Amino acid sequence: MIQYILSFLGFALVLNQFRKLYFRLLPFFTTPTDIQKLYGNEKKDAWALITGSSEGIGKEWAIQLSQKGFNIILISRSYDKLESVSKCLNPLVKFKIITQDFTKSNEDNFFENLLKQLSDFEISIIVNNVGVIDIQEYTDIPENLIRSHITVIKQKKYDIIKKKRKAQIISMSSYAQEYPNPYYNIYSSSKAFIQYLFTSLKHSKHNNHVQFTTFRPFYIKTAMVNYKSLPFTITPQFFIKSCINVLGKTSDSNGTLIHEIFSYISSLLPDFIKDIIFPLVSKQAMYQLEFKKR
Repeated sequence: MIQYILSFLGFALVLNQFRKLYFRLLPFFTTPTDIQKLYGNEKKDAWALITGSSEGIGKEWAIQLSQKGFNIILISRSYDKLESVSKCLNPLVKFKIITQDFTKSNEDNFFENLLKQLSDFEISIIVNNVGVIDIQEYTDIPENLIRSHITVIKQKKYDIIKKKRKAQIISMSSYAQEYPNPYYNIYSSSKAFIQYLFTSLKHSKHNNHVQFTTFRPFYIKTAMVNYKSLPFTITPQFFIKSCINVLGKTSDSNGTLIHEIFSYISSLLPDFIKDIIFPLVSKQAMYQLEFKKR
């Protein structure tokens, strides 16, 4: 009798793992999302706001969303870099440049001034991409850097909710949030915070018309970080294209099929194996970051 019970439990556990894998991979094998129809309602006044859009992933979000017909609001610290990004956008769409330093978000009237500049725009998509990778000791990290990791455009989110228009709010998290990462103390823990925040918002009753999506990529090659010697490294272009294709189909994804499979496999590993592997990978990535900074 006990043997049958154990066999049944084992079968149930295996079946549950296949179910999880099926729903994680399914969005990548379905028809790509028509985001203009879903969030823009095919209107010419639909805007997408991207923070941290001066380079890397944020820049690519801006470029590809403009190619989908969305007008673009670029927000970052450097006007010159944002102006350079604006030249890469679809020439048929409008754009707005806003210079804002989110490490100063604790200053008086920071969000009030930002919202004044956004008040005239019908924003359908927000991409919260602001943040930097820290490789310092925890005790050496400035408080304003910590704040920049967990800042979201919360006031504009509530404005979208109040107007009850179909919208998508995207937060760029990281695979680092799936398991504690040495050498990336604030980065990994802040990404875990974002994950739980968006999960909570998703289940709020008044948010039925607003979708919240978190993307958790593994290594991506950008101008700031070159992970070319690390496994499963992808380009921002490939990553964002895949993210756009699965928007509206999932609220939590690694963004690409290869990263989704890697994340699933690593979730099956026992913690003592992760305690050996992840510090080694993180240390190698840290060395590359330090080399790029020099």
